[in-house]
Amino acid sequence: MDKKQLTKALLAQVTAELEIAQRALKVSKDSATSSEAKQESKYDTRGLEESYLAQGQADQVAALESQVGILKSFASREFGSSSFAGLGSILKLRLAEEESLFFFAPAGGGRELQEQGEVLTVLTPDSPLGETLLARAARDKFQMPNGRKGEVISVE
Repeated sequence: MDKKQLTKALLAQVTAELEIAQRALKVSKDSATSSEAKQESKYDTRGLEESYLAQGQADQVAALESQVGILKSFASREFGSSSFAGLGSILKLRLAEEESLFFFAPAGGGRELQEQGEVLTVLTPDSPLGETLLARAARDKFQMPNGRKGEVISVE
């Protein structure tokens, strides 16, 4: 599988989410500062709620901007058959008798990517599963934080 293409597709997904989040932030900021948000009574909290929403969306925009920056500077490397899982690796795992593919990336965890007719889930070292799998090799068995057991089939 083409890891550069996977990284490019992941960057495109995160960038698209960032653009949506930036538009939502603009709308919520405008709403929080509009005349309609002005408090009409001591029980009217609409403006306060709008400002909380705007702050949450600003935090989301900042997180996505950080992910975009990280992914732009990320260069995956090739992994041999005896390699250990790390950033840029593609892992094939057996979880509960099912095989799944994961792309180990520095950001963008939880998203799904399509490559060569396969679906890969993006995994980051910050996630509980990512932390468990970091530096594992093919044929390593592991236990996930929720107690389920799995096995690393391959690391590419």
